[in-house]
Amino acid sequence: MNRNQRRLDKKQAAPAPIPAQAQALFGQATQQHQAGRLDEAEATYRQVLALAPRHADTLYLLGVLHHQTGRPVEAEELLGRSITARGDAAHVHAALGTVLLTLGRPADAAAALKRSLALKPDQAEAHNNLGNALKELGRADEAVPHYQRAITLKPDYANAHNGLGSAHMAQGRYLEATSHYRRALALNPRLVVAQVNLGKALRQLGDLAGAEAQLRQGLALDATNADALNNLGAVYQALGRADEATACLRQAVTLAPDDAEAQLNLSRLLAGDILMRDPGLLRQARAHAERAVALRPGHADTLDALGTILQRLGQLDDAAARYRQAMALAPDDAEIAYNLGTTMQALCRQQEAAALYGRALALNPNHADARFTLGLIQLAEGNLAEGWAGYDTRWRSRQLAPHWRPFPAPLWRGESLAGKRLLVWGEQGLGDEIMFGSLLPTLRARVAAEGGQLVVECEPRLTSLFARTLPDVMVRPHTSGPGAPTPGDMDLHLPMGSLPALLLPRLGDWTGGPFLTARPDLSALWRERLAGLGDGVRVGICWRSGIQRGDRAGAYTALADWRALLTLPGIIPVTLQYSAPEEEIRSVEEATGVTVHRWPDLDLRADIEGVAALMTGLDLVISAPTAVGELAGALGVPCWRVGTNTDWSSLGAGARPWFSSMSIMSVTGAAPTAADCVALATHRLYALTGRRAGHLLPCPASPFPI
Repeated sequence: MNRNQRRLDKKQAAPAPIPAQAQALFGQATQQHQAGRLDEAEATYRQVLALAPRHADTLYLLGVLHHQTGRPVEAEELLGRSITARGDAAHVHAALGTVLLTLGRPADAAAALKRSLALKPDQAEAHNNLGNALKELGRADEAVPHYQRAITLKPDYANAHNGLGSAHMAQGRYLEATSHYRRALALNPRLVVAQVNLGKALRQLGDLAGAEAQLRQGLALDATNADALNNLGAVYQALGRADEATACLRQAVTLAPDDAEAQLNLSRLLAGDILMRDPGLLRQARAHAERAVALRPGHADTLDALGTILQRLGQLDDAAARYRQAMALAPDDAEIAYNLGTTMQALCRQQEAAALYGRALALNPNHADARFTLGLIQLAEGNLAEGWAGYDTRWRSRQLAPHWRPFPAPLWRGESLAGKRLLVWGEQGLGDEIMFGSLLPTLRARVAAEGGQLVVECEPRLTSLFARTLPDVMVRPHTSGPGAPTPGDMDLHLPMGSLPALLLPRLGDWTGGPFLTARPDLSALWRERLAGLGDGVRVGICWRSGIQRGDRAGAYTALADWRALLTLPGIIPVTLQYSAPEEEIRSVEEATGVTVHRWPDLDLRADIEGVAALMTGLDLVISAPTAVGELAGALGVPCWRVGTNTDWSSLGAGARPWFSSMSIMSVTGAAPTAADCVALATHRLYALTGRRAGHLLPCPASPFPI
């Protein structure tokens, strides 16, 4: 016998005899364990090990006890010692696999469970747990036969039916999953995990009512089940019940702060309004998304969600970095490429944005948002043919699809309108309706020439202004519900944003003259009021949109950014800002000693007729890209639009062809802001007022050419 054979025989020799006292204590410990007196059992097991440190059964059962009492690290160590003391034993390897699953080590768990089944193949619980380990490893196809074997060995095994349902869920076989979840619940109606899983499957199948009922049943059994709360929150969100969704998801992340999916869902919900007006909610969303990223740093969807929130907060460079990380992890994801493109566009890096939109469309030719936004870039470059074609996909984009109006008539495609009644309807907001409405006189002339009839539906505040411009056209406010147009009310319809492609397909076709007129009586009233302010240049100002989101910050300003302009001698500032807090205006007035004129009897948001009349008495309007500037241009009032040189509505012309009285105050650079453009407007106004007064006025040196 050689040395190696002697060593092998020594390893396989029978274990040393156990002292009688240890055997007696072991019997006592197992009785305590079975009776549920776990503290007593643990103490007695330790007495056994003090007498017989390599007692394999004691090591095994003490390991099981540690697993039962939530101490998996200690359980793993004890079970390992049991295997060392005894050698291979199927039940110990099975227990070790279960513990390793608890420790989040599915690969190690699978190895232990396979060893157990190699020693003893017909273990239902080991097959079930091996299925769980393989499913966690993303190997659902391999997990299925182990769940099926567990059910064959033990037909009433509710957990195995639940596991098989989850494997089918991972395979996208939702109907099969529901049948196994229902079978699990028939066997064990109080199996909460199956209740929750059935709710998830029904949600995937689009049965939101069924999903809600199932998840609520799960919560009735366990009100602190974070998974149920997370999924119920997602169901409520899909049902449009945002407050209930938020409450569920907040509770879920409180109960399970390490649940990355719940953190991600809550962040998406808090940031879900694309017109987000509350930066506080966005900051909360960012915190939850950052927590989700910390919990699973290599998860592309989570990085993408964080990028979206950072973008809306105006942290564009940080957003781009997150999107690039996500794109590196998921290079074939069209949505991530599109999102990075929107960030590049916000940074005025148009060519990079266009390339990313092209990449998104190559990955998903049906990506309507990418086609729409690429169309905006093409319009900004003057490529009208492709640009308007892209713009025409706006109604399939996420932002505008909910606002499509499915009228009971076909779209007008430019064919003859002889004997036809055409309904044209406003879209996208007050400023857009004024801009696109500038083409209504051209359309009116064509309809009349062809012997048709024209009906215009517009924002109610614009009805009287449009009606004055189109005296022989039916102009009415938007209608919906019981008063909505019927089939007999029109033969064809068209959203206003589709007029340019049909009527003025070439830039040379545009004239851009004024098309609106204010009420003469109101205009006279406002001229009188403005005359009472004394001599000077009457300048109406509007510094931001009512939608204040971080990624729009570069296009808008605070009134404080206008202090240099307001303090130019000879300037009489008049506010046209419809959403300005009184405190903001007063603060600037106190700092500058300049009065920003305003009248409490004029509602700048609601009374558009009054605002139009006021504008006709002004010498100049300087406005951010809002409806205020559009109204000034439509009235023919000289207007300076404070904006970037990448504005799509310039149509590549360097000016806005919609309105000949409008100039663009834009500067070049990597990321010009509206404040830069206000500085340029200040110095141009300084030059004009200086010439008018016959002398130069004191003004800081301009960093921009005048």
